[in-house]
Amino acid sequence: MNSKKYNTLEYLIDKSRKELPFTLSPKDLIKLLPHGQTKIYEMLNRNIIPCKKIEGKWVIPRDKFLEWYYNDFSSD
Repeated sequence: MNSKKYNTLEYLIDKSRKELPFTLSPKDLIKLLPHGQTKIYEMLNRNIIPCKKIEGKWVIPRDKFLEWYYNDFSSD
């Protein structure tokens, strides 16, 4: 990965960290991703999106989500 691309990626992740809460919910993901509720829950159940279930509720760590999300773009 070239330096300019890496700096852009770092910038996007840092910007997103400032705008998003520390943990995300499935409702947050529905707003952020181009998928509906069914697909989001399917991705959570299959551990495609990094997450944990705590007392029956899905918790998505912001930093793990951003790493997962932007990782797909860094391989282009």
